[in-house]
Amino acid sequence: MIAVVVSMANGCFYCLVAHGAALRETWSDPVMADRIMLDWRRADGLTERQRAICALAEKLTRNPLECAESDLDALRAHGLSDEDAWDVVEVAAMFNFTNRMALATGQLSNPEYHALAR
Repeated sequence: MIAVVVSMANGCFYCLVAHGAALRETWSDPVMADRIMLDWRRADGLTERQRAICALAEKLTRNPLECAESDLDALRAHGLSDEDAWDVVEVAAMFNFTNRMALATGQLSNPEYHALAR
């Protein structure tokens, strides 16, 4: 979920296709997974906890200098431990890195990924 939120914010086609396929497989609901990928804010069915995770992942991607301890507090308010909250930050940071590598090198996804878990 974090991977597709970050990848959509970055406009990384390669990662959207690859991680979108993984999300469809994991979520077991390809329509919901696609909705999360395309616009998590309009994806009905996400819990408030999942929305908080998506919000922080997107904020870290689009406006990292605006991030503060209060953003981690928002995750803690939804039951995430300190370790889990920092895991969200680390996962979002990793996918921002891989998005930039994929974008910089012009990677395109394998055609097979487009049809996975549909």
